[in-house]
Amino acid sequence: MKMIVIFMCIVILSFQGLCQDSKFPIGATIPFMGDTSVVITNYPEWILCDGRSLKIEDYPQLFESIGWNYGYGDNKSANERNNFSCPDLRGYFLRGYDGGTKRDKDYEKRTANYNENLIIGDAVGSVQGDSFKNHSHTVQINNYGGLNPFYPCGQGGTQNVESSLVGGTETRPINICVYYLIKAK
Repeated sequence: MKMIVIFMCIVILSFQGLCQDSKFPIGATIPFMGDTSVVITNYPEWILCDGRSLKIEDYPQLFESIGWNYGYGDNKSANERNNFSCPDLRGYFLRGYDGGTKRDKDYEKRTANYNENLIIGDAVGSVQGDSFKNHSHTVQINNYGGLNPFYPCGQGGTQNVESSLVGGTETRPINICVYYLIKAK
C-alpha cells in the first residue's frame, strides 16, 4: 500500500510538471492514475474522457482538433451543431492507428462510435467490438483394450471429442485501470 501511495504521488507531481510546461497539444490524451479532483481543481485545461457534451464556443481549439469524431454532444438534430462530444474512453483499451501495416487484421470492420458519424474503417475515432480469434480445441481419448464409452466392446482406437467451455466473459490482456484525460484548452 505504501508503494502505491508513493507511486501515485510521483504520478501527480509528474503531471503537475507536465501541465505547467504546456508541452501537450490540444487533443492530446494521457492515462492518469492520480486523484482526478486535483486535475479538475488545479488544471482545468485537462478534462476526463467521459463522453461529456462540450460547447464549441467554450472549447474551440479542442473542437478544431477532434471535431464531431466522438459525437454531436447534446444536440437534438443536425441543425443544432453548437456542441460536440469529448471522447468517452471509459472501459476501452486504446489501439494505435494501423496506417496500412495490417497489424489490425479486422480494421475494415471498425465502425462509427456514434450512429451519425461516418468514421469507419482504419480511422482515428472508429470503434472495434470485442473478438476472440477463431480457433478450436480437440481432446484425444486413446483406448487400447480398456473400457471407453466411445468404443463399445473394448475396441481400440482414438476418438476426438470437443472440450467444455473455459474462460471468462471477455478476451483481454493483463491490465490496470486508469483515467484518460484530454487536453481541452
